[in-house]
Amino acid sequence: MDAMLASGIDFHDLLLQSEYPPAQGIPAAKRRKYSLRRVIRRPFIDADQDRDNWFAHAKGMENEPERGIRCTMCFDMRFERTAARYPDLLYWECNWRKGGGSAPMIEISKRENFYRQEYCGCVYSLCDSNQHRVATGRERIHLGVKFYGVEDGSDTSE
Repeated sequence: MDAMLASGIDFHDLLLQSEYPPAQGIPAAKRRKYSLRRVIRRPFIDADQDRDNWFAHAKGMENEPERGIRCTMCFDMRFERTAARYPDLLYWECNWRKGGGSAPMIEISKRENFYRQEYCGCVYSLCDSNQHRVATGRERIHLGVKFYGVEDGSDTSE
């Protein structure tokens, strides 16, 4: 975001996460976005959920691996929905993690005590992540309880 501001790009932050588990995912994501808005002082667009449509598109892909066709469908669905809603939107492609871009994100997250989501947000990713964690002797993910900057002995560098 700093790079976009430095480049003179007037941007908005968009939350469009149809696949979040209903119990805690969307509220946690919104709290994180609203907290981030305090830091970056940029407009934030809270788009409508579209869970039924997301699950209809994901049907048959429930057991696909992470970063596979289900994830591609999810990204495509978000881009298409965003383009339909904001036809004059310009897309700026930038891999902000290259060149040390993750370090400022982690620093800000710790300072602001942002929620630390340990999976992509998809209900299938949560299931996959928990299965992997249990198989490797790690504790299951507990939604809404882990925050950056809270000293609990966990590694926050992931």
